[in-house]
Amino acid sequence: SLHASLLSVMKNAEALGYAGRYKALQPVVTEHFDLAGLARSSVRGYWDKFTPTQQEQFIANFRHLTIDTYAQRFDGFDGESFETLEEKEIARGNRQVNAQLVKADGEKISLVYVLTPDANSWQVVNVVAQGVSDLALKRSQYVGVLKKQGVDAFLTRFNDQIEALPDPTFKGSE
Repeated sequence: SLHASLLSVMKNAEALGYAGRYKALQPVVTEHFDLAGLARSSVRGYWDKFTPTQQEQFIANFRHLTIDTYAQRFDGFDGESFETLEEKEIARGNRQVNAQLVKADGEKISLVYVLTPDANSWQVVNVVAQGVSDLALKRSQYVGVLKKQGVDAFLTRFNDQIEALPDPTFKGSE
């Protein structure tokens, strides 16, 4: 259903605009991704150094960043399709779904989803595109700043990054 939603947004990208893509993807990303778990995991051992208020704010901003990323990347359709290639169990009761995005010219973008069980479904805890882990990239970036500058400076920088994103509630944001 994640792929079907992405394709629908891609096919209607121009009519939806950024704000419409964001609004359409918000429930999909929220349903299919363990955003709170990803936020915690992205800062590793520093999570316990955040106050409860900082943790809540970071999760909210992380959610916004994730939805924004999908709204910006899936901004048009040129005959692409998704193919699910394999599903298998991996360590700690998780599952791996190997898929690919097939472009109209036949180019294939490898996608690996790592999922963890939730009460009623499976949730994405990492996406690896063309061999590059999104979670590993975030960890590297975030933990580097946390080590050098501390929690408050990291959160200030992260919040500034979120403030710079298009406002999905503003109809003119593209």
